[in-house]
Amino acid sequence: MRFLLLLLPFFIPFCFTNLRIVTYAATSRCIGHQQLLLLHLKHSLVFNHSKSQKLVHWNQTGDCCQWNGTVCNKGRVIGLDLSEEFIFGGLDNSSLFNLQYLPNLNLAHNTLVL
Repeated sequence: MRFLLLLLPFFIPFCFTNLRIVTYAATSRCIGHQQLLLLHLKHSLVFNHSKSQKLVHWNQTGDCCQWNGTVCNKGRVIGLDLSEEFIFGGLDNSSLFNLQYLPNLNLAHNTLVL
């Protein structure tokens, strides 16, 4: 019993930290124009649909903050991880650059032409 009491100070902050993360994730819904920009980006990219694990699942019916590869804060897309999505070609569209809250972009392990 004494052992459990010693662990209590370490366990309580862990519980509250996890609770805060879950609550935040549940309240962060994608803002409509953010989703439209992401869908426009998806349709403008040339990628291998049979190997894609992220882009291939993005669609109009889901919350874009829940899509694999996106990170949101208050409904705004702040991170995109499109690494290893078998994207090839260029990024010659403006939808990526219209994501004005996007400081983090990962395009590693794709074949992009500049």
